[in-house]
Amino acid sequence: MAGIVVFAATGGSLAQNVLSGPRIKTDPEVFDFGLVPQDATVSHTFWLHNPGTETVKISKLQPNCGCTQAPLTDSSIAIGDSVPVEILFGSRNISGKVEKFTRIFSNATGRVPALTIRIQVFKTDQKPGVIAVSPFIASLGATAPAKITVQNTTRTSLTVRVVDLPVRLIYLDNNEISLAPEESKDLTIALMAQAPSGDFTKSITLEASDPAKTRITVPITNIQRE
Repeated sequence: MAGIVVFAATGGSLAQNVLSGPRIKTDPEVFDFGLVPQDATVSHTFWLHNPGTETVKISKLQPNCGCTQAPLTDSSIAIGDSVPVEILFGSRNISGKVEKFTRIFSNATGRVPALTIRIQVFKTDQKPGVIAVSPFIASLGATAPAKITVQNTTRTSLTVRVVDLPVRLIYLDNNEISLAPEESKDLTIALMAQAPSGDFTKSITLEASDPAKTRITVPITNIQRE
């Protein structure tokens, strides 16, 4: 009986120390861009949270591929706070399914997640299937909005919703649309009034209601392509 009491006390002490020290958590740890056109750049922002008892100090973010960038803008995470980490992926002439990850080097103790992205790169002369978008890459001016046409290429009605977009930069007129078989509808995007000036490369990710939850990501930029 005494042994049981000692074990319980020890277990309680360990439970109290589970999140001691600097810690890093992010949820989810994986983001799926779905279909991405070749020769484009897409981005997703992960949020790193510190549920520990000491400040996290990040020394480096290291992608495992030159096609992925992860600029370090916040090098510390206060206790109970969160900071954003933007991951940018350039599809170049890659084709097919790829998975890339970015390692976080820091003073954090315990398990430190790798920020993982999944992509299926398709050629722009091919129809990706289930849902198609036009244009594949949207150019957005400072004052003029842009339109993205979303098409249901199947013979079944679908709902298409936005699952990721740069909320402080881009305004979208609709976060969810219903499409009859082979129907097309337009989404209108515009810069928000408080959007920072300068060039940007972002993206919007759409997800269909088909059984596979097909996703397609539309790169959005204000940089004129040659």
